Formats: sequence, structure tokens, C-alpha cells
Amino acid sequence: MATATYNSLSRAGLTFEYLHTNSTTHEFLFGALAELLDNARDAEASRMDVYTEFDATMRGGYVLCFLDDGTGMDPNDTASIIQFGRSSKRLLDGNLIGQYGNGLKSGTMRIGRDFILFTKKGDTMSCLLLSRTFHEQEKIEEVIVPMPSFNAVTGTPLIGTSAAEKERHRIEMDIILKYSPFHTEEEVFRQFRQIKNSGTLVVVYHMKLLDNGEPELDVFSDDTDILMGGVNAQDITYDNGMYPERYSFRAYARILYAEPKMKIYIQGRKVRTRKLTYVMYKPRLYKYSSNRFKKRSETDAAKAGEAAKQAKENEREAVSKLKELEMKYKNINTKDSRAKLRQAQAHAQDMKEEAELKHKVADIKQKTMKEPKTLDFIFGVNIENRRQQGMFIYNCDRLVKMFEKVGPQQDGGVMCSGVLGYVNIPYIVLEPTHNKQDFADNKEYRLLLKSLGEHMIQYWKDINIVNQGVLKFWESYGYVSANWKDPPSQDAKFIRKRAMQLPTMIQCNSCLRWRQLPFSTSTIGIEYPDNWECSMNKDTTLNKCSNPERKLSIPTGTMRKEVKSAEEKQKDLEEDIKRKQQKLQQIERTKKLSSRQRQRSPSPPSSPSPPPSPQPKRKMARSTPKPSPKHTPKQSPKHIPKGKAKPMPKPQPKPQPKPQPKPAPKPREELPVVTKKFSSKVKPIGKASPVVQQRPVSPKPAKRSAAIAPAKRPSPAPISSSPQASVSVLSVEPSPKKKRKVSESSQDSQESADTTEKNANSETDTELEGVGIKVETLIKGQWHKGHVAKVSRKPDSGDKWKVKFDDHPKDKFDKWYDKDSSDLRLQGSEDSMSSQDDTCNQETNKPEEKPEEKKEEEKKPDKETPHEEPDKEVKGKEKEKKENDEEKKKESKPNDVADSVEPKEEIGKGDSKGKSTEEAGGSSNPEEVEKLTQLNGSLCDGFRTCLRYFLPPEWTMSKDDINDMDAKKLTEFPLDHFFDHYEKGLRDLVGRYQVNAEEKEKEAVTAQGKLNNLRKMVAQLLSTLHDTQDGLSIESMKGDEIDNLLAVCLKDQDAQDS
Repeated sequence: MATATYNSLSRAGLTFEYLHTNSTTHEFLFGALAELLDNARDAEASRMDVYTEFDATMRGGYVLCFLDDGTGMDPNDTASIIQFGRSSKRLLDGNLIGQYGNGLKSGTMRIGRDFILFTKKGDTMSCLLLSRTFHEQEKIEEVIVPMPSFNAVTGTPLIGTSAAEKERHRIEMDIILKYSPFHTEEEVFRQFRQIKNSGTLVVVYHMKLLDNGEPELDVFSDDTDILMGGVNAQDITYDNGMYPERYSFRAYARILYAEPKMKIYIQGRKVRTRKLTYVMYKPRLYKYSSNRFKKRSETDAAKAGEAAKQAKENEREAVSKLKELEMKYKNINTKDSRAKLRQAQAHAQDMKEEAELKHKVADIKQKTMKEPKTLDFIFGVNIENRRQQGMFIYNCDRLVKMFEKVGPQQDGGVMCSGVLGYVNIPYIVLEPTHNKQDFADNKEYRLLLKSLGEHMIQYWKDINIVNQGVLKFWESYGYVSANWKDPPSQDAKFIRKRAMQLPTMIQCNSCLRWRQLPFSTSTIGIEYPDNWECSMNKDTTLNKCSNPERKLSIPTGTMRKEVKSAEEKQKDLEEDIKRKQQKLQQIERTKKLSSRQRQRSPSPPSSPSPPPSPQPKRKMARSTPKPSPKHTPKQSPKHIPKGKAKPMPKPQPKPQPKPQPKPAPKPREELPVVTKKFSSKVKPIGKASPVVQQRPVSPKPAKRSAAIAPAKRPSPAPISSSPQASVSVLSVEPSPKKKRKVSESSQDSQESADTTEKNANSETDTELEGVGIKVETLIKGQWHKGHVAKVSRKPDSGDKWKVKFDDHPKDKFDKWYDKDSSDLRLQGSEDSMSSQDDTCNQETNKPEEKPEEKKEEEKKPDKETPHEEPDKEVKGKEKEKKENDEEKKKESKPNDVADSVEPKEEIGKGDSKGKSTEEAGGSSNPEEVEKLTQLNGSLCDGFRTCLRYFLPPEWTMSKDDINDMDAKKLTEFPLDHFFDHYEKGLRDLVGRYQVNAEEKEKEAVTAQGKLNNLRKMVAQLLSTLHDTQDGLSIESMKGDEIDNLLAVCLKDQDAQDS
């Protein structure tokens, strides 16, 4: 009755879209493949085959198969696969890799869209299909999983005789034959025959594709390996972290397990697994104990406490039942009463023992939580390839983190360079995430990394490489190149020396034990066969599989913490206080600068532009004054500053007669010299110049002009004696790469602050130089087009450019080049960058030039100079008008473009490429605009990709619509609404899970009630059939007593029958 009533209610379900959502936890694709290897290892498989079968009808052109010889699964175990989050491994063994019951579903759905599973155990065979293609084509929202079972001997279906079960089996087989790669029953049973006595075969098909249409897993480039798709050979460098383990599944499988217990074959060829301790030079073990890893212990202790509490309640209930029976049968001495009393006593004793046992377990868990956890840190030097360094962190022998740099390795120096580390962490210490690529508790994981860094420093001290010389040590093993990341020399003497320092270890193909081979120069570089066995060992003591494995002896080190004296602690404290005070002063100075910049920032003109006559005076206040303002170009009204300047006494303006136009050739030749020096190396601060332009001009410009004329480099002192004048000069002086030191003691705090601001802006401008330049790179004899995406400046190694290719715009294809490399050139140029840079450096590195030479350099076909004739002034005004119109058009662009172009326009005002500093309102450089346009395009592409990836299920726009959005639509995109929909979808999913759990709980309570009623009716029936005179009380009997009574009655009946 209750079941019929509940059938009409809503039930929680799982939509097939969750299959994709669940797979997104695997950011690292090889981690998804490793999930299937983990299942085989947990099933005690001795062999795992990973291979492909080509099928042109499938997306990607092939299917990926995983075949193991483990214990397999029966129909009940197979049915548990479709239950997300259920795993019996946590109860069976806490050291198994799988703990969440999610790896098979998330891993296969990350590799492809569909998978079919064949498994064999005992005399049963089962098949399971999980297909997104089936759900999409049939338009089914709920997850439906066909799961037929067969007899392993006869091949007949394991179904009942009812018509409904036969119809169900027929429908399941029809779905499998239609939506799987196997379209006949013979093909299906052929897959079962590949499994020998027991095991599992997983076939993944309809592979995931890249943006270019190629499969994410490349099985065509190397017929013995599975590679990461979209990775070119020239992009595989250690600079971007592309270790072989990140793009080769064979290399990743070699180190996947700390203790290899399973033979792995990829594309039919065996993987040569390795133990990290066997490839380390001078390995050393450190015992590490800490009581700060508590989270997992606290969880287990809480569960054990609850179990002990429940067992105590069961014991109390059993004792109460026993006392009740004793009172009931106090004066009755029959066979039945004695039997019930004995059963009650035995049950009470069992409950007592169970309660005591669980109480002890809870106490042990509680003590374990307080006890420190001990881990083994093993460090060694990788003399075979020092570029591969860092920590390998395992969890229950399964790799979680690789090449994790800790301690000094994060700084990139020579200290601890080439050092490998290994640690195996049990579940009781740290719990991994669902994708087994990270740890759940980030706080405790950071504590672990810190401890690893400290122990690595101690190991570096213990092996004493510093005393003999780090460079000398590496040179002795063949690292003779000046580049740290170059491979070692392949000279015979270096190869022999490296081989002598490491043991030759190989794993037997039969017993899987590791054997050490005797060293011989004739065996250096020899590749042993895949089927090598112990009988091939020349060492007679280890040439049988029955011989135990001989473990290598690793010396133990001791962590010695430095004990500082009171004076050293006091000194460190004072230095720390001093550093914090300096940092505080810098923060306060930055706040003052930012507030001053807001006060100086120009506002839009609210009144008509002033007459053009005073504008040359403002320009003379900002830069070097001119003798005659006749040929000074007018400043555009757009660039007239309206910001607030520092208050200062304003002199009364005096009427000045209009100066007579007369040529002054000598000052005009010297003026470009000063301008060239001011603008050839740095760009002026865009927010400081408008402030200076508002300051009134001194009534004696001739005196300042005379002070500047004989000097090659202007200094602040002879120009003006006021602080404001000093600031105006500092705002346009060249800034070298290193910060200038102000030597004049007369400069006040205002001048110092502006100098700091100038240096900060100049360094930022220096980093932006070169970004966006279109270049070509030489790769395998061909020139590939691209542009500079990033510039790295280092004094010791020179400038480096990071090139983003036009054909492959993804970040993982970017490549670093030296700026003067012969493999780099500008687009359209036949010469490399090195020859061009030499020419540029010869021009820019000249400390001084004659005024006549600089005058010729500044002359350009489309620019004005002070030496142009008076009749060209009208053309200059027309050009300024066009430039102002272009700037107005730029203001109508989207915000993301306009905001990024605006600072470039400010920088362009001080640029001296063929234009004097007297020109006001100059337009932005077309190259700069093109760079920013490219940058805007890449940002928009990244934004679109992010929106498509996190697109909510019920969003109004499709992925194609988002892909077609331009920059303007992207700026207007309703992100708040988008985030609300995304969070709503997550909340709905969690809510459905909660409702489903509550429904299951109600069903369990209902079933328990039915069971209790059934037991009472059975007891009543038994008391009727076996009429006794002992006054049996049916109401007082519990479930276990009724079961025992039924068992006794059946036993008595059997005895009577016999």
C-alpha cells in the first residue's frame, strides 16, 4: 500500500549531462587513463594491456581498450558500478587506491563519450554500456545502463522464465548492438573470449577531440605509445615544464606506482617500470614525525566513537531482553524456556564482546589522532638528467604529484639543483582528491611541502656538494655546457662514470621481483629484453624466482635544526623590523603618489578652448624653452589639461608684445638634441606632464634658454631654482634600467616621490617594449609567423622574447627565443633579429651625438620639425586636426580597447621618433594600436572559451552563439546573471541528491517495519503450530529472537523427520 502511494511522488534522478560534468574533474588527461589502471591494480591483476583498434566509423578513428586479468566482477558487482560514490574498497582494505567509487565513470567519460565493459568472474559473464550518444539520440534525460549477464560456460542469458525478464534482456541487447562498436552477438561474445579465466575489458569509443578536429590522444605518431594530442616536437622544452611524463603515457606509466606489482603493456610493448630509489645518486632517508596531520585521523576517530556508542546501546538492549526472559521463565523449567534463555545469554555475551571490541578500537583511534604521524622522506641526486628535479609524492603507492619543486628549488638557483625526492603518504595522513591529482586538505599539504623543503636543504648539506663546488661536481658527470638545462655529454668516459654510480636494476617478467645485475662496462647502454627473467641473471645467488628480493640499503640522515644564540635572534628581529618599516614606508609613499595622481588627472574640458597664444608658454614650462614661439604648433583642445595643480603664487600677467618672426638657427639645432635625449630611451609619465603644463611661465625665458644651450645633458639646477621646475625636468629625463640615485641633498620629499613614480612607470614601459611585434621563427628549416607575447629582461642572460604562433595560438605552443637569436627575425625581413638588433643598439647606445646628426635622424617624410619652412605650418595644423578626429573615433570603441589604448597615447606624446616634444596631442602609434588589438583578440578568445566551458544547462545562448560574440557584446555580457544560473544549477544538483537520500531513508524505514511485522506473524504462526504451556509472549519478542525461534523450530522438525 505504501509502495503504491509513493510511486506517484517525485523522485531524485541523475541526468546524463552529469556524466560530462563529472568527467571535468580530470584536468590532466593521463590522470583519466590512470584511473582504469588503478582499478586493475586494486583487482590484483598481474597484467594490464592498453591498446587501440582502428575503426573509421568511430569518432577519432579508433577505440581505446583496457584489458586486465584481475578478479573480475559478478552481476551484483557490475550493478554497483552505476551507483555513483559507492565503493566497497574502503571496507575491504584501507590501502587500496580506489576509495570513492567514481574513477571508472569519470575517467572513461573524460577520454570519450561512450564505453562498454565486459567482465568475467567464476561461471558468470556481464556486460555494461554507458553511452552519452544513446541518451542524446533517444532524447533520454535519466541515465539508463543496459547490463545483460550470461553463463560463462554455455553463453545463455542469466534471466528468469518470466516474459518480462526475457523482454528486458532483449531490449538491453538491442541497445548494445545498436550503440556499441559491436553490432552482432558473435562480436560481443568475441570480446568475452579475450578474457581468460577472469578479468575485465573496458572499450572506450567516440574519443574527445581538440579544436582542430584531431583526437586528444595521439595514437598515430608513435605506434608503441599514446601521446598527448596537439603537442609539437619543437614545443617540448623544460622551460615550460613539458617533461616526458606530461606528454607520453608510457613515460607516465613508468613512475605511476611506487611499488610496481603489475606488468603494463602499451600498444603491445611492455612498460619498463622503475623505482625512484634505484635511479638516485647518494640516496638518503629521513624520518619525519609530526602531529599536525589530524583531519583524517579526527574523521576516523569520530566514526569509531559513533560505532562504539551504537554497540553499547545494542549490548544494553540485549541485557534487558535477557533479564526480561529470566523473570518470565523464573518458575518454568521446560526445554523451550531453557533454549530461549541460552540464546538470549549468548546474544547478550556477543553484544558485550562486540561493544568491548569497538570501544577498544575507538580508544586506539583516539590515541592515534594525538600521536605524531611518521613519514619517510628519501632524497637523491639525478645525475642522469639533472633537469628532472623535484618531489614525487605518492598516496598509497599511487603517484599524485610529480616534479613538485620545494625549498630552494623554487628560487631557481644552483642550491639543491638536480635533487629528486620521494615520499609515500598513507590515507590516514593525507586524503587525495577525487581525481588523484592533488590533496583534499590544502593547509596540511602546504605544511608537508614546507617540511620537504627543510629536509631537502639538510640533505644538500649532508652530501657536501658545496664544498667541492657545485659546477665542478656537475662537470665531473658530463654537464659541461654553460646552459643549465642542456643534457649531459654523451662522451664514453662520462657515460661510464654515471653508470658506475647507479645500480643496474631490472624486474623479472615472471615473479615481478627486482634484481640487481653485476656491473660490467660491456653492458653499459644495453637494452634488456622485455621478457627478462631471473634465470638470465649472471649472479648465481639471484638467478631463481624463488630467491627473495634483496633490498638496497639506504643510509639514514638526521634533521638538524640550527640553534641560534640570543644575539643572532636579536639581530634577526631587528632586521625583520627594519624590513617591515621600509615596506610600510613604501606603501605610504605609494598611497601618496596615487592620491596625487588622482588630483593631477585631467578632466574633460567644460569650456571652450583658450586662445592659442598661451599654449607655447605651457610647452616651454614642460620642456626646454624656445627663443621664439612662432613655429610652435598649437596644442589640440582635446589635450588641454584641466587637472588641479599644486597651489603656488601666481604672478600678475604682463602685456607682452608679439615677438617678431626672425630665424634663430643655433637654438633650433640645439633644441632637438635635448628632446632626443629626453625621449629616446624612456617615455615620460603620462600623468605628470599635464600638471606641469598648467604652471605659469617665468617672465625670463631667455635666461633659461641660455642656461641650456651650452649643455649636452640638462640638469635640474641650472634650469630653475624652484622645486616645481625640478619636477618638470625629472618627468622627462631618461631613465636607465636601474633606478637612479638622487645625489642632491636639496631635493625635497615631493621631488623624491615623483622620482619613484617615474622609475616605476619607466620599468613598466621597458617590460612592454617589444610586445606585439610580428616576427618569424625558424623551425626545422621553415619560417613560422607569430608575434611577441612576452618579454623577459635579465642582465646576465640578455633579453628573451616569448613568441605566440599564428597557426597555433594556444599558450602551450608558445616558445621562448633569445632576442639576438639567428632563428628569429621580423616579418618581411630576410635578416635575423641579431643583425637588426646590432644596428639598433649601435644607434641607441651612442652617448652623445652632434646636433647636426640628430637633426638629420629626426627628419621623417610625414613628421614636422622646427627646421621646416613657415609655409608648412598650415599642413601641420591640418594633420593635427585629422589626428584629433582619429582619437575621437577611438573613444567610441569598447571600453576594453579604449582603456588599453589610452595609456599608450600618453606614452606616445613623449616619443621622439621623428617628432619634437613641442607637438601636443600626437596620435598613438599604429603599431601600438595593432599590438593592443591583438591582445584584445586573445583576451576575447579566452573569455569566450571560459564562458563555453562553464555554460549552464538552461542558458539562453548556445556555445555557437557565444563563439560568435564580438568584443562589444562580450563587454556587455551579463556575468552576474550567468554566475547565478551556474550556481543555481549546482544547487539543484545537490538538492536532487539530498531528496534522493531522504527518499531512500524512508524506503529503508518502511522495509524495516514490514520486516518486523512479518517476524511477528511468523512467531505467532510458530506458537500456534507448537503449542506450549510456558506462556510464550509474542509481543515481547524481538527480531533476532524470532529468527532464532524459527531456526530452532526448523531444527526440531528436521530431527523429528529423521
